[in-house]
Amino acid sequence: QMQVGDFFPGSSILWPFHRYNKDAFRITTSMPLLNPLYIIVEGNEGGYISQGPTLREINRFQRYLATHDRVMFTYSIVNNLPGFLMSSNEDDPRWCHLPREDRVLSFICRRLLYAGAPGTWDMYVDMQDKYGNIVVYCRDKMPATVASIVEHIEKYLAHTPGPPGGKYLLAGGAVGVQAAVRDVIADSQHLILALALGAVFLFCTLSFKSVAAGLICTIPLAISNVLTFALMGAFHIGLTVNTFPVSSIGIGLGVDYGIYFIGRLLEERDRGCDLTTAVANALTTNGRSIIQIATTLTIGLGIWIFSPLKFQAEMGILLAIMLMLNMLGALLLIPAMLCIFKPKFAMSACPIPKGTGL
Repeated sequence: QMQVGDFFPGSSILWPFHRYNKDAFRITTSMPLLNPLYIIVEGNEGGYISQGPTLREINRFQRYLATHDRVMFTYSIVNNLPGFLMSSNEDDPRWCHLPREDRVLSFICRRLLYAGAPGTWDMYVDMQDKYGNIVVYCRDKMPATVASIVEHIEKYLAHTPGPPGGKYLLAGGAVGVQAAVRDVIADSQHLILALALGAVFLFCTLSFKSVAAGLICTIPLAISNVLTFALMGAFHIGLTVNTFPVSSIGIGLGVDYGIYFIGRLLEERDRGCDLTTAVANALTTNGRSIIQIATTLTIGLGIWIFSPLKFQAEMGILLAIMLMLNMLGALLLIPAMLCIFKPKFAMSACPIPKGTGL
């Protein structure tokens, strides 16, 4: 199954065994503060964050977030209140807790904000005390971790009303950016593929003046894309910002083979050949050229597999696979569809029995 995102930690441009990725993995596992996710609490007025009900909701949300096994710990302005309350009472550990009364809790929070130097609490509360920040430190930012944590957060938000008079905004930080990129790719991949195939269908239809010709050129491209996505899962190549354009590039390059074949077919048709003869002649003439062109491009791209850059190697593998699949589609699927469906554009020079054309 194809995965949206990288299969391996570190930079997707380099191989997993590269020194940079090895060091990045060790640093990430030893220093979990490198993978934060920011959840913003937005209030409806200034002084909202320091209100007692808001602080209790933030504390409750943090406790819920900490139950996830991929969350190291969470931090917000609430984490500083028990220690500040204890220091205000001669460091008596019995005061190291959140006050039960909302007005006392709000008073302690405002004292803490006023007691700090300028900028001390900017990471957790803004100057107007209207926006707050909950920092969730994650073990890593791999796609499975990001998806699981975001799902965990959305489950809480779906079953609770959230902070009274405010709302939660998702999400910032390194993990939040990864989640946003993942969502954009997952949501747009089908649209981009449909637009690319639609453009091919439109221009082929206009070029050959036949809807059937447009479909015959487009269907093999769609099948080759599905097979390429399946092979991406088998080869552990994730769908990322780097590999995302490959399908569109492959469609643009692969449609040439179908155009070559149909163009030669129409030349044979104009000479008065029947459909079977025209297909056979197109295969023996332009079919050989298609094989030579596809093989040359595939070998050239296949050499990229030896590149020290993982991104370049993956691009070479995927484009080579797509070109070979598109070649097979042009030489096998297109002739088969022509012989089975007998479209009018391929038979217009010959007498057509009634009811046999598309």
